[in-house]
Parts: sequence; C-alpha cells; structure tokens
Amino acid sequence: MRFLSFWDSPDSRKFQISVNFNYKHNIHPLSAKICKWNLPVLGELKLNTDASLSNEGGGIGGLIRNHFGEVACFFSMNVLKEEIYILEIRAICEGVAAASRLGIRHLWIEADSSFAVDVFNEKSQTPWRSITKFDTAKAYLDGIQWKISHIWREANSAVDYLSKRDCPCKGEDIPLDNIPVPLSEILKNDAEGKEYQKL
Repeated sequence: MRFLSFWDSPDSRKFQISVNFNYKHNIHPLSAKICKWNLPVLGELKLNTDASLSNEGGGIGGLIRNHFGEVACFFSMNVLKEEIYILEIRAICEGVAAASRLGIRHLWIEADSSFAVDVFNEKSQTPWRSITKFDTAKAYLDGIQWKISHIWREANSAVDYLSKRDCPCKGEDIPLDNIPVPLSEILKNDAEGKEYQKL
C-alpha cells in the first residue's frame, strides 16, 4: 500500500489517496456450454413450448414431435399481454390440450422457463391467474405417463420461432403442410442432433 499526494488548485487543498498496487483482479473467460434438443424415446412424444412479449402483446407457441423428430402437431397464437411467466405457463397448458386432443399417453414436456417447469413439478406455487388452465392441464397429465424438464433457450429455438407475434402461421393444430421454411430448417437441425452454444 502506497499513498499518492496531489495538490488541488486553486485552494491548494492537499489530498491523500491510498492505492493498493498489489491488487489482482481475477478474470475468468466466458466459457460456452453445449446444448441440443434431444429426441424422445420410442413410444414417447415430446412437447416443447415457449412464450414471448413485444410492445404489441404476447405470443405463445408449441410443437409435439416423435422419436424421429417428426412433427405431430404445432400451434402459434397471439395472446393478450401478460407477465412472461404467466404466458410460459399458458403455453404449456395449450400444448397439453393439444396432446389431449391427440390422445397422447406418454408425454415429455420441455420449456425454457425454469419457473413454469417448477410450477408443474409442484416446486413453486401456481400463480392465481393460471390456476384454471393449470388445473385443466394437470387433470389430463395425472391420467397419463409424463414428465417435464428445463431446456436452454438456444436449444428451444423451434418454439421460440412459433411464439413470435410475427410468425407467419397462426392457430391451433396447424396443418403439417403449412410449416414455414425457417421452422423446417430448425426442425431438421434438431432431429439431426445439432449442437448449440450457450454462453
């Protein structure tokens, strides 16, 4: 530790500043994590969901794929503006409703919202504005074999695309021949096990 002195003109007031010349700052370089979308097992279908917010409002999206990565159904909906965690829960509920319409009995759900995953795993309390939709979804899930897990946003890009308000396809259970080209590319990459970097 040394002291530096200087004169502050025009008052000629003297200040002393203590400077630690032995200070060492540890800099850790950012390391990228590798993540990818994983195929479900044979006989299981996988539901991925996401939500987004913009100045215009909210959007939710989801799709269900089989063990080959083939799409069973998908949806993209514009919704009223809400807190993002409410929309994330709603996206899962809409996806479960789609799974119910398809009669799916073995479902793996993935979402990039840790809070929404915790709500369905009963580790966090269900927000009161989501209780009705949550209870309906949970009633169906309780009658089938299911699980829910977190996925990094970078590996959840297919439904991130579907959740945007400017997504070119809108509605529930959109015909499979109406898959936009950008989404088709993401689906192909996912099915082939493309790895994504998360910083």
